[in-house]
Amino acid sequence: MGAGLVPEQEMKDQLRTYIQDNLLIGESHMLADSDQLLLDGYIDSLGVTRLMGFIRSEFGVVVPAQEVTVENFGSVDVMTHYVERRMAEA
Repeated sequence: MGAGLVPEQEMKDQLRTYIQDNLLIGESHMLADSDQLLLDGYIDSLGVTRLMGFIRSEFGVVVPAQEVTVENFGSVDVMTHYVERRMAEA
């Protein structure tokens, strides 16, 4: 898709689906947008790296390492807002 405006719900759906299908560690339940991905151990550091690649390729956003925090990537909800903010700044 690349850079450009993406409706919020569509972005959430894309992020949730990618995480659910590619990154969840030993989990088979449906991921909720508010689930704490990092704090509850749903994804590990390799998963975070893969997620950054997905965000770069899908939304055109490069995430600096220092911004990979629980505040920015703790859940699909906060991640969506972070990516939207970065896209608006571009």
